[in-house]
Amino acid sequence: MKQCPRCQQTYADELLNFCLHDGEMLVDLQTEPTSPRFADDPPPTMVMDNVRVTNPYQSPAPMVQQPYQQWQPAVNPQFGFAAATADDTMAKAAMILGIASVVLVCCYGGLWLGIPAMVTGFIGWRKAQEDPSKYTGSGMAVSGIAMGGVTFLVSLILMFLAILN
Repeated sequence: MKQCPRCQQTYADELLNFCLHDGEMLVDLQTEPTSPRFADDPPPTMVMDNVRVTNPYQSPAPMVQQPYQQWQPAVNPQFGFAAATADDTMAKAAMILGIASVVLVCCYGGLWLGIPAMVTGFIGWRKAQEDPSKYTGSGMAVSGIAMGGVTFLVSLILMFLAILN
């Protein structure tokens, strides 16, 4: 026998776990008196019936993993293999160093960032001029050279003014 603790409805069916009226979980009726529970006692362990089968159908068979295949480069049907992109790393580095030297000019950034901006900008610009099919970014390289040079001169002026004062 099971009973609903909310509505006190009793059920003789042992397979029922929930009340049919309010959905509360049913508890077994105990014929013998229970010992009193104290506030700090852990709750008693409930032994539930076996789990109901909710999917009586067979699940689909697992998919078979395809064997590993070696990567093949993309082939352009018109020209053969895909064309490689041009390299502009030195020019980008020069421009980034130039921008950083402008931001940090108050900390004499032109001395320690302007010179590397000018050097990498010159290398990137020279590569872009010699082999334009392989290297690009001459505009970024020139901007790195310009920003690095200006911040280098400004940092020198600031340093001399700090020494004179």
